[in-house]
Amino acid sequence: MQRTCLKRGKSEVDDYLRAEGRKIAMVLKLQTNDSMWVSSHYSDLVEKYPEMYVAVRRKEVIGTSKDYDELFSELKRRFDNVDDITIEYITKKEVMLLH
Repeated sequence: MQRTCLKRGKSEVDDYLRAEGRKIAMVLKLQTNDSMWVSSHYSDLVEKYPEMYVAVRRKEVIGTSKDYDELFSELKRRFDNVDDITIEYITKKEVMLLH
């Protein structure tokens, strides 16, 4: 009897982990797509939102602010889930990326 419960519990945990893994993969794909969208529209964004944080969801600007914490708080008030929102700082200054 006890072994059956343990097997059922493990199966439920495995199902949960698989479902969570799919959710994480979907969020990462959306964020990657939005980051690529920001990169390809950077010149337009820098003209509209210089030196600002820009929140993007599904290739659409959904919020901006000069203060990251303010923007993040606003997004949490407006949306139930903020996991799939990409926030990027838009600047006219040249940025060097290190690999």
